[in-house]
Amino acid sequence: MVYVVRITQADIGARVMIRRRIPGPIPLSDVLGTLQSWSSRVLTVETAEGTRIQITEEDVVAARVIPPRPPARRSPTDPAAQVTLAAGRLGTDTDIPAPGTIVRTRPVAQATIPDMTDPQHMTDPQHMTDPQHMMGPQHMTDPQP
Repeated sequence: MVYVVRITQADIGARVMIRRRIPGPIPLSDVLGTLQSWSSRVLTVETAEGTRIQITEEDVVAARVIPPRPPARRSPTDPAAQVTLAAGRLGTDTDIPAPGTIVRTRPVAQATIPDMTDPQHMTDPQHMTDPQHMMGPQHMTDPQP
């Protein structure tokens, strides 16, 4: 069996992925982290969580250098991210409404929902294509014959 190990001691400090042998029913495991040291035939890798894992050279099945970890993204629910997004859309900080403010583009007197159970909506071509007939308030206020 051919193993592909593409790291050397010159890669200390780089982010690496190492596949290693382990005891148990599943004989292989991957370790992702920063190669901290490689001495006395033992590699030490520190994971993103800060755990240091030591791997003997004999247990290394495959290894390679991988690109640095991408920068952390802000969550869409993070208030700072929301302000940044709003500022990008609106242009200036003075245009940003206070959190929890309901912003309407035009006043709404009464919300209307078309009666989709009316058979006329399914057969009358004018009602099927004309937005005025499809969504107009007359559907909710005028009784249909």
